[in-house]
Parts: sequence; structure tokens; C-alpha cells
Amino acid sequence: MGKTSSAIGAFVTNFVVGYLLGRLIKGRKAGLRAGVGLGIVGAVGSYLAADRLNGDDFDEGDAEPIEIEV
Repeated sequence: MGKTSSAIGAFVTNFVVGYLLGRLIKGRKAGLRAGVGLGIVGAVGSYLAADRLNGDDFDEGDAEPIEIEV
């Protein structure tokens, strides 16, 4: 999954959660504000974390096998 699609997915998920909680507690207008706020925070976090979590830097040849005695 690319950086942009991950950020879009995070925005949609966080928007829905924020909207539902905000609407439940205060109403439609608060739900929209909470949804947009959480959506933006989630999308930015996902976009920035995508580079760190993609796993391109890991080389399996460098790792030593772990032996466990039973």
C-alpha cells in the first residue's frame, strides 16, 4: 500500500470514528469538526510513518539465526 492510499484510508477511518463520537456527544456540527480533526491527524501520521514502516531497509542476509535449546 502506498503512502497516499494509506493516508486516505487513515483519514476515512478516523473521520468516521470522530464523526460518530462527536455526533453522539454534541450533535452534527461537533461530529463534523471532530471527524475532520481526527481525519487530518490520522492521515498526516500515516503519511509520515509510511516511510519508516515499509521494511525496505531490512536485509535478511544480515540476521543470524536464533537457536533455542529445548
